[in-house]
Amino acid sequence: MAGPAQGIDVSSYAGQFNWAGTAGLSFGICRATQGLGASGTNSPDPFLTWNWPRITGQGLARGAYHFLNPDLDGADQASYFVQTLGTVGLETTDMLWLAVYQSATPAAPAPWSRWTFWQSGGTSNHDNDVFNGSAADLTGWISSFQPTAGDDVQSGQLNNGANAVTVITCPLGSGSKIAFGCDNGLQGMAPAVLRVAVYDTEWHLTQAVTVDSTKGQTVIPFTDPAKTGVISVRRQDAGEVVVGWEIS
Repeated sequence: MAGPAQGIDVSSYAGQFNWAGTAGLSFGICRATQGLGASGTNSPDPFLTWNWPRITGQGLARGAYHFLNPDLDGADQASYFVQTLGTVGLETTDMLWLAVYQSATPAAPAPWSRWTFWQSGGTSNHDNDVFNGSAADLTGWISSFQPTAGDDVQSGQLNNGANAVTVITCPLGSGSKIAFGCDNGLQGMAPAVLRVAVYDTEWHLTQAVTVDSTKGQTVIPFTDPAKTGVISVRRQDAGEVVVGWEIS
């Protein structure tokens, strides 16, 4: 039988980690946030934008982690984590990750019956991780969170021009997020910058959303998908680069 899938995780302590120099790995995980980003937490992680595209560039499945501050509201920290990852291109999954530095396979603490990822040890600039299954199992697990071919996907193109507004409507409950993408690098243009407002009986405003071809899609998750029906997007850049959007 194939052995368990191997991976590593890194934080700002590793600096500009050399992902191209890794071998024999199936996945990579990097630190994204800590607490609510207060002074002294080094959050968002200053190397998140370095690690995020290079993990997939090495052909690895990727993930990110949040360093929890138990003195702060958990829901607020989760929102901060999701919003931060939304700026680099968020893909969501759920996991139980155990940090147990030992050679023997750990048991999951009650009330859980199994672990998904195990941080098994570390070196000077990264930690060693294991997925509870083979590389093929990891691929299948990730795919289980992706939209199926039968899922409705709405897509379109934002209006061009400085301060141009695009109003997007969607049936309630038809999607959980809106993603933006562009090819500014190929066009030799600056990244697009958007102001995104999502309405679900109240407005949720996200300012200065950067869309850059070097990092893939930029994703804004809906706070309440069942009640989300309108998204208003205003261009805060010169409005030259073509930006596509997709709700799924």
